[in-house]
Amino acid sequence: MPIPSARLKTYIAGHLDFHASKRWPQLEEITIAWRGGYGYVTGHLPGEEQLPLC
Repeated sequence: MPIPSARLKTYIAGHLDFHASKRWPQLEEITIAWRGGYGYVTGHLPGEEQLPLC
């Protein structure tokens, strides 16, 4: 599995954050944890609740 470049990771994070803010306003934040070529997306709800998305 190829590892995405830092530029691609930044692009994906920005694009995903923009899309999530338009579609799911109840989410405070979207984070991506990168492990090799995989990105694990987590949505952060009000309070300290976290929702693993993919």
